[in-house]
Parts: sequence; structure tokens; C-alpha cells
Amino acid sequence: MRYDVHFRRNKDALMYQDVEVQTISYKGEGAVWVDFQQDPDFSNDKFLRIVQEGGAFSFVNIDYVSEIIPCD
Repeated sequence: MRYDVHFRRNKDALMYQDVEVQTISYKGEGAVWVDFQQDPDFSNDKFLRIVQEGGAFSFVNIDYVSEIIPCD
């Protein structure tokens, strides 16, 4: 599933469009990155991993995320 992620950096409202969103899962052996839909309770996590086309990724502090909207 792909998402639009709205967040703030400094005082700017920013958005990643049509990206994969991953969160840390501590289930099983160690911590692994899983799709946000598989583990939407990211309350223990500090960052979301945003995966763009081509596999490049970046991290967004969840404290600055305002909305995560599934793409149609």
C-alpha cells in the first residue's frame, strides 16, 4: 500500500506523495521494518521510514507527522 504523508519540518508544511511507509516491528526476531498497514500502532516508534520510487528512503520523526493518507 502507498500513502501520502503530511508532516512539518521547522515551520513548513511538507508532504511525501505516493510513497511506501514503514514502521519498526519488534515481533519475532529483533526489529524489522514492515509496511505501515501491517503494524499501524507505531506508538513505540520514533520514526517512520519513507520509501520512494527506486528504493531511496528517508526518515520522518512521528512527532511531526500530521496525517498518513492511503492513496487510491
